[in-house]
Amino acid sequence: MLIRTLFFIVAIFLTGLTASNATAASITLASADGSVYQLVGNGFSKVSALNVTIKYDPSSLEAPKISQGPLANGTLFVANPYTPGEVKIAFVHASGVTGTGSIAEIVFTSKGSSGGGITGMTAQTLDPKGQILPVTAAVSNFSGSSMTAFPNAGSPQTSGAGGATTSPASGVTGTGGTAYLGAVTLPGEDSSGREKQVRESAENPAVQPAATPALETVKQEPAPESTPPVQLVKRPTPIPPANTLERFKAYNEALTLEGLKQLFANRGGDWIAQIPPIAPADGKSLITLQLSTELFYEKAPNFSLRGVEMKRVTSSENGWAIEIIPAKDSMNSSISIVVDRSVVEVPLLTVPALPKSWDTVKLTRSEVNLFLADRSVKRDLNGDGRHDYKDDYIMVGNYLLQENPAEGEKTGSVK
Repeated sequence: MLIRTLFFIVAIFLTGLTASNATAASITLASADGSVYQLVGNGFSKVSALNVTIKYDPSSLEAPKISQGPLANGTLFVANPYTPGEVKIAFVHASGVTGTGSIAEIVFTSKGSSGGGITGMTAQTLDPKGQILPVTAAVSNFSGSSMTAFPNAGSPQTSGAGGATTSPASGVTGTGGTAYLGAVTLPGEDSSGREKQVRESAENPAVQPAATPALETVKQEPAPESTPPVQLVKRPTPIPPANTLERFKAYNEALTLEGLKQLFANRGGDWIAQIPPIAPADGKSLITLQLSTELFYEKAPNFSLRGVEMKRVTSSENGWAIEIIPAKDSMNSSISIVVDRSVVEVPLLTVPALPKSWDTVKLTRSEVNLFLADRSVKRDLNGDGRHDYKDDYIMVGNYLLQENPAEGEKTGSVK
């Protein structure tokens, strides 16, 4: 068995979170033939983080292959099928997933008709504010039996045999908190990253298949454990560059060109370089993101994109480079990059074009300062009916692109 290093994305379910008042959604795992399973989400409403653990009997099923389903499209989706007897599936989404559909398809190789098949499943969900969403989890094995519910880890209420398991809003209390992405130890692992033996609750005989000893035998085989894994130096989670648009929003000093220009500079996050540093959001200009070789030296980085079109990922002696094109008029484009077990969201610096009425206006310092001083609606640049920090961002950004026109022409491609 090949030694593996796992980089897994999960949302941390903080113990102090308050529960959402949303109606309980459900997650079901069903199969028509005992080897191909559909993990289906029913009635999802703004599910921003999902973490599902599926237990199966390795004496009857093996070699699970997982493909992302349509309900999880647009999420940062990851799956871990590498532990015998267990499959983990997780996704995160900034604004939350709403709807009903397949989260993932899991295809097993069947080893025979005997055995326990799927022996258990737990699921946890959060909304975009980090509140726990109530959810039920149930499994239907290919045996002609009815749907069986399994207890969710940490759920305050578990029904009797054959019933649903729910985390009701009234049953979870705390001081509140925020869901976040970070370096975590996955459920079923200790702090050193070694996977614990699966222990089923004595209170739930439905999750105690007779084949459990076979699972422990598989997990204790010396072959994968006898060769010590390659130990990589734990890298500190990098700090992303500052979000310039948020800087404009928080700015409370005199609105001058000289002052606002500084908000585009000194963003930090030297481990990732945007080339050019300021890019026009015209839907066609190429941006290259150059990643530090100190952080990304093993393999191509895992990442997801928001508000940009992917072109290609290249490597050279300078390291990995991601080439993208921002969407037209985007100001909130970003890339989320996996670093070890953390996900870091990096805001991109893109500036929408000025309206056509400004085509004949030369953006001098005095012209820009006049614009900043006039807070009337006639100075609205993005069509939202007011003159606010977004319009100042667009104006100063275009001034900088005009001041350094080459910025918008560089491609930054890594050869």
